[in-house]
Amino acid sequence: MKQNYDSVYNFEGGYAKVKIYDKYGLIDAAGNEVLTPAYDNISYYYPDTIGLGFIGVEKDGLFGFAGLDGQMNADFTYGEAAVQDRGTFAYIKDLTGKMIVISGLIGELPEQYADVDIRSGARAFVATNNNGQKAVIGLNGKELVPFGDYQYLYVNEQGTVALISLGSKNYQILTLDEDAAIAVEKPEVQEETQGETQEMADGTWTCSNGHEGNTGNFCPQCGEQRPLVCPSCGASYPNDGSVKFCPNCGHDLQQ
Repeated sequence: MKQNYDSVYNFEGGYAKVKIYDKYGLIDAAGNEVLTPAYDNISYYYPDTIGLGFIGVEKDGLFGFAGLDGQMNADFTYGEAAVQDRGTFAYIKDLTGKMIVISGLIGELPEQYADVDIRSGARAFVATNNNGQKAVIGLNGKELVPFGDYQYLYVNEQGTVALISLGSKNYQILTLDEDAAIAVEKPEVQEETQGETQEMADGTWTCSNGHEGNTGNFCPQCGEQRPLVCPSCGASYPNDGSVKFCPNCGHDLQQ
């Protein structure tokens, strides 16, 4: 152990809750601190849950989800006494009766539901909307089974199998993709073109002010002169005689 704690609790899934000076943290099996003791409490954790990289925590009377990287996946927003479940998901009923769902993976989901059926430790839950339609929602907030007029919809404890009743003894069993339930899409990074002149594959060019599709020697919208292109590497440079060597590869532009 690298620290003397007042209490060390049972190991679950390779981690144990620790207590020092009335604050709780988390250590791994080697005694390394995964979460610094800074919380008023740490929720009961399941091996499958903590294996996803987060855990429910309490601080100053509020509940949140802490990532094992030390970052907060869901910040402290709601009173811990009102938050229910606290496994992979947590939920709270607002003043209008709607269900607010908090994913331990990505935080509060943008949609509110008329009702939810959440099984502790599962990677998905059943949601009911205002029209009485049901769906299966993953940890990433995506619909694994889209909203529909199902008579009955059930997800097992692990969130891997959905049983759908369409009525009149008509049942469907679906195997849910666990990876799809936790796959978070990364936003596409758009390359910044403003402030840089660019030559395009079709022979057109974009001036440093972002005006695209230029074909002549001057931008018709701002009058910027078309740059020259290095014959060695294709990098553009000002067409004013000031550049003698390519700033990208060093090619002698006077040859």
